[in-house]
Amino acid sequence: MAMAPTLLNFSPSKELRWRGQLLGPGVFDGELYYQVSELAQAGVRLTHGEVFSGVLVPIFFRGALRRGIELGFQAMNQALKQRAESKDTT
Repeated sequence: MAMAPTLLNFSPSKELRWRGQLLGPGVFDGELYYQVSELAQAGVRLTHGEVFSGVLVPIFFRGALRRGIELGFQAMNQALKQRAESKDTT
């Protein structure tokens, strides 16, 4: 699937947020975000997610599509965790 997302916010070391649309505005929109926050201890927390809106969301965003997106996020989280915690950051 090809999209031309719109950048909504880019704050280095804080947030990256964009919105993509499928079939035009208000039909099937997805806003994706990554937010970084400092922890009390040395370290940071990465929070990310996607918010869907539009008239086709109740019809299409369930079942396999929803589960596929959740599994993709879980795989990305695990890979990012392994990379961030490894001594080799290349």
